Amino acid sequence: MKQQIIILLSIVFLAVTGMQGAGRLYDRVNVTLPYTVEIQGKLLPPGDYTIEEFRGASDSNILHVFGEKGMDLKATVHTIDALSRNAAGKTEVVLQRIGNDYFFDKIWIEGKNYGYQFTLPADAKARERELRSSVSSVLVPAVYAAKFAKPEDDETRSRVGAANDRGRDWLTREIRHELIMLPYYGVFDHFTYRIDGDTVTLLGQVTRPTLKSSAENVVKRIEGVERVNNEIEVLPLSAQDDRIRVAAYRAIYGHTALNRYSLRAVPPIHIIVNNGDITLEGVVANQADKNIAGIQANGVSGAFSVTNNLRTDSGPEPPSENPAAR
Repeated sequence: MKQQIIILLSIVFLAVTGMQGAGRLYDRVNVTLPYTVEIQGKLLPPGDYTIEEFRGASDSNILHVFGEKGMDLKATVHTIDALSRNAAGKTEVVLQRIGNDYFFDKIWIEGKNYGYQFTLPADAKARERELRSSVSSVLVPAVYAAKFAKPEDDETRSRVGAANDRGRDWLTREIRHELIMLPYYGVFDHFTYRIDGDTVTLLGQVTRPTLKSSAENVVKRIEGVERVNNEIEVLPLSAQDDRIRVAAYRAIYGHTALNRYSLRAVPPIHIIVNNGDITLEGVVANQADKNIAGIQANGVSGAFSVTNNLRTDSGPEPPSENPAAR
């Protein structure tokens, strides 16, 4: 039973043989796959591979997978952002196992607070849901195992606590993934959320009413979520606020020290404008970048105030999960 939980929670770690940064903006990972891994309908047999960020694209979430010592292109895949509150202590490639099949799940880069999240193909997601429904409710997800176990001794309490932690991590990843994949979610929107048992409270600000309702709908469909409190604020329509948004975006992402952040599918500095007040949310690499963003925002004509809530990868953890900080 424990083995099934670990499989469903995607906890399969591989040792990486080495990582070499190909210039300041590009990541490259050399990895030995011990299993056959499926990617975009193709099967990569066990062996040595190089996974490299595509240097010729403005979207830095595109990865190339090479075999034959980097000479044979096996696949090109579009990933989404994965975020950690702390910089990774080592480079890791994470696989997800569904039944007897393996898929790429994440890549974490040593010394950086971001990674690459792979998306499962539709048929794999269907199989994953089928596997969850075919086992006892303890597995759906493990965060709820505490409901079905009586912690009568220290050993039982330890097992329940470990299952609870794994389940919460699984639920956190699922919520974040669903939110950042929503159509029209962008740099002028910001999501946060709080998990209390089987209840999820959605917070943040969005520019479209449909984005608020869409966020609630996708989170409701996540297995294990029984209730969603939707406290997302819909920002008021304002031509002046729209002008400030555009000006702030140009001021921040046009700065030479910050324009590298604009290469992400969803840039990490979120600019929230409400009745002329600017709030910056998200994660940047260091304190200097945070300060520059604040200075640039303060220079926007017509803005009444600027609140700089940007975090750095070495900064304090926020009070709630923040799935869309990059």
